[in-house]
Amino acid sequence: MSLLFYLEEEDNQRDESIDQYKDIFLKNQQKEEKLSNALYIMYLLSGVDKVKATSLVKDILVKCKETIENNYKQIKGKYPNLTGSDAMTICSYTCESFDSNYSPYKVLNKNLVSENRRNGIKIILNYLSILLKSLRKLPKYYPPKNNNYLYRCIGKHINYKIDPFNKKYVPYLPGNLKTFWGFTSTSPNIKTSYNFLDNKINLKSGTIFTLCGDIWGYDITLFNYYKEEEILLEPERKFIISQIYPPVNEIIHVRCEIQNTPIVLNKIRTNIENSSLQNKESINIQKISKKANNSKNKNNLKKSDQIKTINKIKCKEGKNHEFSNINGKCRFCSILGCEKGLSNHEFSNIMENADFAVYWVVKKD
Repeated sequence: MSLLFYLEEEDNQRDESIDQYKDIFLKNQQKEEKLSNALYIMYLLSGVDKVKATSLVKDILVKCKETIENNYKQIKGKYPNLTGSDAMTICSYTCESFDSNYSPYKVLNKNLVSENRRNGIKIILNYLSILLKSLRKLPKYYPPKNNNYLYRCIGKHINYKIDPFNKKYVPYLPGNLKTFWGFTSTSPNIKTSYNFLDNKINLKSGTIFTLCGDIWGYDITLFNYYKEEEILLEPERKFIISQIYPPVNEIIHVRCEIQNTPIVLNKIRTNIENSSLQNKESINIQKISKKANNSKNKNNLKKSDQIKTINKIKCKEGKNHEFSNINGKCRFCSILGCEKGLSNHEFSNIMENADFAVYWVVKKD
């Protein structure tokens, strides 16, 4: 259960942001990575043998499939631009594997907060990339105005005392800046978060973080394997400690105010937003697509429909499409084409788990 994640390494002071590895991610985002392969690679690089890695992946995929199938109608209704693969990826973050040490969120966050972050990024690169891409197709979630808080509870006591022998360590003291280096699971419902405190002889123990300010995350409740009300924050969220209350009945209360800092790997986010706009345009031409798809002869589209359709799918920044001879995609916007370019050929863009297929003809005048 992802709300439980907390490692003391998270409290270490560092200047090593994920953005230092932006070039690696930009190269990697051109690949159409599958969830199963991303998980498998992450497990192998974590030192798991091939047999166990295969079992771990199968276990996660089965759990995700069950969750997404049960919530498919709600997900499709609320997030029409999300593919089945995206939904499975988001769900995978919330799953516990049969070996809890290798639950995806634990492996991911452990490497995000590790001392050797360069090596950690390499281990989780593929999984982190597809998770960010999938999450960024969701709208931002802001807490309701009547509450305006998100809560994070952990079953440990955070350190709020200065350690003179550890210069890397930043204590939880009012005025200090803290960074949550990994993904942070929160809930707008304090009762939900309260369940993740530790139990000591019928007495709750741990730390409650009250996160306030202009804070946002992604509502992944519909994707949550355990059906928990969960708002997921992206990595490297920075907070100023405004108040801290030492243990009262074994519970420490920490009030934090979000600092408006740029999100990591923002260039990838921009590309995803452009992609989402293209998906919206694809949905807008659904009627034309259905007519073409139901036709026995795909070439029977009216010329006006052909021109109208392709004009909906323009390359970004007014550029002409340039299609790769290797994967058939435009190198600027990644729309699917073919090795012959934009002349006298058919585009076929069949979205995974979509309810329709986009199929149209493009001809140069």
